[in-house]
Amino acid sequence: MKWPAELENELYLAREARLRGNEGRARVCARRAVAIAARLYLNAHGIQLGSASVLKILDRLIEEPSVDDNIRRLARLFALQVDTEFKLPAGVDLVTEAPNLCGELLK
Repeated sequence: MKWPAELENELYLAREARLRGNEGRARVCARRAVAIAARLYLNAHGIQLGSASVLKILDRLIEEPSVDDNIRRLARLFALQVDTEFKLPAGVDLVTEAPNLCGELLK
């Protein structure tokens, strides 16, 4: 399946933000890319979310019984909040994981 241009653009923007040293923006773009893929997945399973926020889309994806454990595990990473220093837990890289999760959702 060819990915929507909007999703590809968010992944591109995430990588570009990281190259410019703007990690916060990179995470936002990676989350938006995943939300686009998650919305398509949920729509394909008969779940319409209207104008739900990125985090509401992720929460709905995590709760969806048809989602396999690997997708659920990856989706939980994208729902994590940063700490007081605006960092995610060690080893969590949303920019790297975004294409993986999008690929799983859009198989």
